[in-house]
Amino acid sequence: MKDRTKSILIALSFIVAMVLFVWGFNFLKGKSILKSQFEFYAVYDNTQGLMSGDVVSINGMAVGTVTSLKFNPKQDGSIIVSFMVNND
Repeated sequence: MKDRTKSILIALSFIVAMVLFVWGFNFLKGKSILKSQFEFYAVYDNTQGLMSGDVVSINGMAVGTVTSLKFNPKQDGSIIVSFMVNND
């Protein structure tokens, strides 16, 4: 009986650790698991120092974050910016 209780305790602690790891990893990336967010893409010729993790704002109000910047595969020098916008 003690072996079974010990196994259950180890399994539960492993599951809790995995949930905390996933939540923490997404938190550090700037994503929220519990809030619904939409992902948008925009193409720019010049981003002027825009970086991943920067705040997206509309009329001075923060509404999301920049998730990634990539060169356009068409090789025309433009940059594809993906950003997440909160559903609120």
